[in-house]
Amino acid sequence: MAEERIKPIVMPKWGLSMREGKITAWLKPLGSRVAVGDAILEVETDKIASAVEAGSAGTLRRIIGQPDAIYPVKALIGVLAEDDVADADVDAFVSGYTTPAAEMDDEEAGPGYQFTETPAGPLRFAKRGEGGEVVVLVHGFGYTLHEVAELTGLRRTTVQNHSDRGLAQLRKRLGVTDAT
Repeated sequence: MAEERIKPIVMPKWGLSMREGKITAWLKPLGSRVAVGDAILEVETDKIASAVEAGSAGTLRRIIGQPDAIYPVKALIGVLAEDDVADADVDAFVSGYTTPAAEMDDEEAGPGYQFTETPAGPLRFAKRGEGGEVVVLVHGFGYTLHEVAELTGLRRTTVQNHSDRGLAQLRKRLGVTDAT
């Protein structure tokens, strides 16, 4: 009965290739009341840093994952439970928790990458589906023009002009006539 009232906080899986994450900070202290959707901790991966939101409500009864430590996806890093759940039940839940093995079925693994030579240089790509229209997505690394300008010491309009020219050159070299 008590175990149903105890909710694990686990290292999330934010992408197909994510295998582990580093806790950078707990945003809620031990003993805090947590509502669904509250940001409870920050996690960093090789691709993103973001807050983890609570999927359940309760009191933060255990903080297991420590800042600056790296944990595999689905590892137990904290525990939520109601105040009337006995500490012994929470401790038994923690000691009995087993991190599920990493699953790598075809759907989760995503498509394998292929490479092709283009006039612009080698291009890594993944195919989805059969036939139909070809779509090329260009990764923008998640920075805004303002952030790039600030980081490089350039004006925002200069960064915008370089971005526009770079994409136009890529479209031209790949033979793409429609930029939509």
